[in-house]
Amino acid sequence: MRGASLRFAIGALAALAAATGALAGDEAPCAEQYSLEEHLMLEWAALAGDPHAQFAVAQCALPEGSRDLTPAQTAYALKWVTLAACDATGADDIGARDRRSRRLKAKGDISFRRFHEIDQDESLSRKERRFVEYREHKTKELMKRLKRLNKLATPTEFDFARAEIAEELSRFGARGQVRLASLSSCKHLNAPASFIAAAWAAAADAWDREWSRGGVVYGSSERSDWSFREEAETRAADLSGKELAQYQYQLEWLKRFEPSRLEALEAEAALARLGELRTLQTVEFAPPAEDDAAAAGDLGMADADAADAEKARDLLLVAAGLEAADIAPSEMRRANFAGPSVTIATQYALEALGFMEFVNGPDNDYGPSTIEAVAKAQREEGHVPTRWASHREVRDMVCRAATEAEDPVSYFNLATMFLRGQGYPRQLAKSQYALDQAEALIEVKLIDADALPEWKADQYPTIRAEIKAARSELEEAWRALPPAVRAEMSSWRPIDEPLCR
Repeated sequence: MRGASLRFAIGALAALAAATGALAGDEAPCAEQYSLEEHLMLEWAALAGDPHAQFAVAQCALPEGSRDLTPAQTAYALKWVTLAACDATGADDIGARDRRSRRLKAKGDISFRRFHEIDQDESLSRKERRFVEYREHKTKELMKRLKRLNKLATPTEFDFARAEIAEELSRFGARGQVRLASLSSCKHLNAPASFIAAAWAAAADAWDREWSRGGVVYGSSERSDWSFREEAETRAADLSGKELAQYQYQLEWLKRFEPSRLEALEAEAALARLGELRTLQTVEFAPPAEDDAAAAGDLGMADADAADAEKARDLLLVAAGLEAADIAPSEMRRANFAGPSVTIATQYALEALGFMEFVNGPDNDYGPSTIEAVAKAQREEGHVPTRWASHREVRDMVCRAATEAEDPVSYFNLATMFLRGQGYPRQLAKSQYALDQAEALIEVKLIDADALPEWKADQYPTIRAEIKAARSELEEAWRALPPAVRAEMSSWRPIDEPLCR
């Protein structure tokens, strides 16, 4: 009897699998189960809301027993498991949506359906009830995966996953914006009220444009007293003053991904940024205390904790709809001394490192050639090119140009930074070392001035005079230090600690 029961159970499971036609997959990474074409097809179906495709992608994104995920694997799993969980259990109007899917399936208009809130007058066939049982089983598995992710991932990584979902859906235009709005209040997304309101406002704006281009092809809403615009206004009306400010930022961020606006927005942002940068003649680097990398203890090239801090900051900026370029103007302040600007220092470093060339020398104009050179440098370092160098990237480029390319002007710029405590903590011994290197290198290069590019032959004598002026300032700074501080600061040696730390 027991054997018969076992055979019946196995047969029932086999029949269930055959009846559903589900892409259950194996507990193995996606790349080991699916070809590229199959994987992409699953993703497209999952984005559109197909439950079996969502189960399949979530399963291979985070297989049972997987450990030590890379950051990229964690981000991928967060994105697809969260999306599947939201469609399975987290949507606001999940009952109405599922009844709608069953009506369309009954008409033969779609091939999948969902089964929340089955009405009493709805009758399900045996096959449909097996679907319900199968979905319940897969949903339980899905929620276990989400629970695992809650332990594996940080809140910042969840914010990043939400931003990834938002960006991907927003790039589909009006329909993607509407889908994002319907998902935005999902409890698994953990989105703030400002983000939810922004998603609905973006959907309303996108739909208004869609309607103006030929909305007569669409019927009315199932609810006569509802519209995208009314929903957006209701959501925004409940926000506090602080939330409204966040809402405005997030709304603009979502609009950036509309296909028709991407190119125009990039050009507009670049021109506006250029206008700001052209007005800056002498600009100081952000003080170390204002820099996440400095706060983490790394003021140089490669410290793991500082890299994590900078990465976390970038993730939060993305989730909030900001980039490093958006905050740079507020971090740049006019300096109270004569000296090279951030842009000039960056251009000299980029030239020394081979990322750009000059005919007449650096011009303090953060224009298209500088933008492209920064992007090249960022790509070489394995970073996503943003076109605007962060303060840490400027420091690193100036340091590399000095210590690796032996650029005298970059050594001079480093000396200025250490002398005045800009970009790095004030360290007069390091400033003196960098000045010595700058002076020695520039004297060597001026011995054969005819071999230099014309602009360098013209500018190096001026730089040499500035080095001498900086040395006078350095000597005064040494004299002004208390004896104990002077003794401690003068103990630095390049053989004991790298210059740019």
